[in-house]
Amino acid sequence: CNTFASTPLGELLTARGIRAVVIAGLQSDWCIRETTLGALDLGYQVTLASDGHSTYDGSTRKAAAISAAVNEEVAPRARLMRAAEISFAG
Repeated sequence: CNTFASTPLGELLTARGIRAVVIAGLQSDWCIRETTLGALDLGYQVTLASDGHSTYDGSTRKAAAISAAVNEEVAPRARLMRAAEISFAG
């Protein structure tokens, strides 16, 4: 589930001198969580779109609660921003 572990993404970013990433997508509790933690472990500056990821309801928690728990888990190490606040301008 960690894109950095299962693809050449890290090498491609390093070759281009990229040291900061923005993460958004689907499955907060799997791909989003694991890729965010993987990027942090590799030393990337990570911005997680706090409202830009989701998942499916689980047997004991709703999707929104799962996504909120992932935000809370990564907040000490990653920058959380609402998607509308993220800018890619210099």
